[in-house]
Amino acid sequence: MTFLSFYIGLLLGVGCYLVLADLLRLPSVAATRAARQIKRRNNPSVGMLDLWLSDLSEWLTKHLHVDAYRRAQLEVDIASAGLNLTPERHLANCIVKAGIVVLLVPFAWIVSPAFALLIAVVAVLLFVNEYRKVSVGVQKKRKAIERELPRLVANISKLLIHTRNVLEILDRYRPGAGPELRAELDVTLADMRSGNHEIALTRMEARIGSAMVGDVTRGLIALIRGDRNDLYWASLSVKLSEYGRQELKAEAQKAPKKVHWLSSALMACFLLIYIEVFAVVIVSTLGNLL
Repeated sequence: MTFLSFYIGLLLGVGCYLVLADLLRLPSVAATRAARQIKRRNNPSVGMLDLWLSDLSEWLTKHLHVDAYRRAQLEVDIASAGLNLTPERHLANCIVKAGIVVLLVPFAWIVSPAFALLIAVVAVLLFVNEYRKVSVGVQKKRKAIERELPRLVANISKLLIHTRNVLEILDRYRPGAGPELRAELDVTLADMRSGNHEIALTRMEARIGSAMVGDVTRGLIALIRGDRNDLYWASLSVKLSEYGRQELKAEAQKAPKKVHWLSSALMACFLLIYIEVFAVVIVSTLGNLL
C-alpha cells in the first residue's frame, strides 16, 4: 500500500510538472540536452556537471542584487582578472557551488549532528574560497607583471638612446613579454592607437592596480610630454632590480624548509629500513635459540 501511494504521488508530481512546463513554456528535455551539447562542443573541457551548474547560476543571476559599492569593486577585480562575468554571475556561481554542499546537510544530520555541522562549515569555506578566487587571480596576475617590470624598464632605458616614441618602445617589447603583461600591452597599444596615449597608459595602471606599474606609467607619460628623464629610468631600474633580488631572496628562504622536510623524510625511510633489518635478524636469532 505504501509503495502504491508513493507511485501515485510520483505520477501526480510528474503530471503537474508537465502541465506547468507547458503553461510556462519551458524548453523540453530534448531541447535542453541539445543546447548543453552545443555548449560542450564549443568548449570541450567543460563537463556536463559544470554546464548544469552554469544553468543554475544563470537562473539565480536574474534574482540577485549587488549593492553599488560591492558591484564596483567586483567589476574592477573581474576586469583585472580578464574574466567575462558580471558581479551577479560571479556571486551566483559561488552560491550554487556552496549550495550543492548544503544539500548534503540533512543527510549528514541523519548520520551525526556533528557531521552535519562539519558539512555546513565546508559549505561556508567553499563559498569564501570561490568568492576570493577573483581577487586571488588578480593578485597572481599583478605579481607576475611586477616580476617582469625590471626587464621592461631595462629595455626602455636601452631604447631611449634610439627613440622616444612610447608606442614604438612598447610595441617592440610586446613579443618578448610574459603572457600577463603581453595581454595588458595588447589592450594598451590598441587603446593608444585609437585614442590618447596618456589616457591609455592611465587605464593600464588602473587595471593592474600596482604602485610599481604606476611608476613606469608616470615615466612613460613624461616621455610623451617630451621630458628628458633618463636619470629617472636609471634610478627606477635600480629600484626594480633591488625588488627583484628581494623577491628571489624570499623564494630562496622558503626552499631550505622544503629541503629540510624532504631530508627528514629520507632519513626516516633509512631508519625504517635499518630497524626492519635489525628486527628480522633478532627474530631469526631468537627462533634459533628457542
